[in-house]
Amino acid sequence: MRAATSAPGAIRGILRAGIAEISAAPPLRTGASAPHLADPPSALLGGPAESAAEALDEWHDELGAPYPAGPEGARGVTTRQEAGVESPDARVCYVYGIVPASTDLPEGLLGTGGGKVRLVRYGDLAGVISELPAAGAMGTRDDLLAHESVVASLAARTTMLPLRFSAVVTTADAVAKEMLEPYYHWFTGILADLEGRAEFSVSGTYVQDTVLREVLAEEPEVMRLRESLRGLPEEAGYYERVRLGELIVHALDAKREVDTEDLVQALSRHAVAAAPRPPANEDTAADAAFLVADKDREDFRRAVDELGYRWAGRIRLRVLGPLAPYDFVPSPPGGPYC
Repeated sequence: MRAATSAPGAIRGILRAGIAEISAAPPLRTGASAPHLADPPSALLGGPAESAAEALDEWHDELGAPYPAGPEGARGVTTRQEAGVESPDARVCYVYGIVPASTDLPEGLLGTGGGKVRLVRYGDLAGVISELPAAGAMGTRDDLLAHESVVASLAARTTMLPLRFSAVVTTADAVAKEMLEPYYHWFTGILADLEGRAEFSVSGTYVQDTVLREVLAEEPEVMRLRESLRGLPEEAGYYERVRLGELIVHALDAKREVDTEDLVQALSRHAVAAAPRPPANEDTAADAAFLVADKDREDFRRAVDELGYRWAGRIRLRVLGPLAPYDFVPSPPGGPYC
């Protein structure tokens, strides 16, 4: 992460599958735990966010939902009053993540609500925070974009343990005393384990004409039903059309399972860990996150290129990265993302 450079908005090589060096929000889905990491103390870690800014609005309701409690004093909230302050004029601390205390912040970095981002240090750790008025609600598109902008900026220059969107703590002193101090050894261990590594998200989308031709060639029943319905009015053959749709869905599910395994096998040899993710929609061919060491980034790039060439005309690849390691911060036992 420290060596990463960012070019916001660039995604090179859809068919060629080049790596995009971007400052983008991480993928929405989590669910991958890293067994080599210790169990975390907080469900605030490794939270969800969109992988593309244009899709953020669709998730407004979900992002506004309260999250389970984390370390004492750090909670996901939808209104800032929920952080436990009594005066509407009071200010609270919004926490973006944990970084090494030696981190230098980008000049003029602003966070959620336009507040200036700063560090609260404790030993070798620092919480990344900005202040907000206690009054008001959270969960807007602008709030999430500001959160992701801060996370991406820090992840591009240092090792960062990202917290969920909407983690609010009462005071800066509480960040040190109620988050960093009680979980000091766990946080330092996680940062050490993630040092020199970044997340890359690789997803593939089917070229519809190509994959449907495959299904027709491989599934005789699909071909038979398709031919029997050819030329009939839309209202005719209702049950046959339903059956045809079911067969196609099942065939695509089987292909998706094979293609996801292919994606993971092709790229895992150049990654520290891989986290397959469920399909975003029916066009998804494969989707996975990879934790990649800085020293292996070029090899990973070449492996993605090779897969992109092999899949050209059948599956379009999209790559986001380097990103903060959202998919590789483990969830607590019994937590919502275990």
